[in-house]
Amino acid sequence: MKNTRLSCGWMENLERLNKDELDNFRRFSCIEKSAIYANKYKLVILLSGEAKLLSSKHGKDFIFTFAKAGNLVLLDENSWLEITQKSEVLEISLNKIEDMLNNKNFSMSLINALLTNILLQRNLISDLVFRDIKDRLKEFLLDNSKMINSKRISKFDISMQTLASLLGAPRQNLSRALNELISCGKISKISRGKYELYFSKLD
Repeated sequence: MKNTRLSCGWMENLERLNKDELDNFRRFSCIEKSAIYANKYKLVILLSGEAKLLSSKHGKDFIFTFAKAGNLVLLDENSWLEITQKSEVLEISLNKIEDMLNNKNFSMSLINALLTNILLQRNLISDLVFRDIKDRLKEFLLDNSKMINSKRISKFDISMQTLASLLGAPRQNLSRALNELISCGKISKISRGKYELYFSKLD
């Protein structure tokens, strides 16, 4: 599966954990619009449903990434997970995970998921520092596109306000960048959240 900020690090091999190892996790259900917080560090694995990882400062929210079933998220005191679709969740604090690292399959899956998250956040920092909103938008559209009947189509089921938060820009700046891409013939709007792209790589 391609890793973008709409889907973070993937946690595999959970079925290979024995009962004692699974007992280290707290398993519970979350309703839509509920939230999961951490006093220190906490690992959260979504077994089902969807959520988004956020941070907030000066009254403004920033979306780091979205999470789907199978994704692993690391929480700290400065971030939280907002449930966007009813979810089944496993969570564990870091001080309980040491003994589980003896399970080779679990530990390798954990390392791979964490490395994926690190690389995604490193790319995020680079984008925010070196790219303007138009380039960040183009990359988002390209990363979340696929070929359909010889046309490159980008489709996303999030609001413009959510997309603005994901890309780290005010909504009006995002709207301006979107209109500029349409005006210069880079994209055309098919319907809400669905665009045809006339480029296959970033400039």
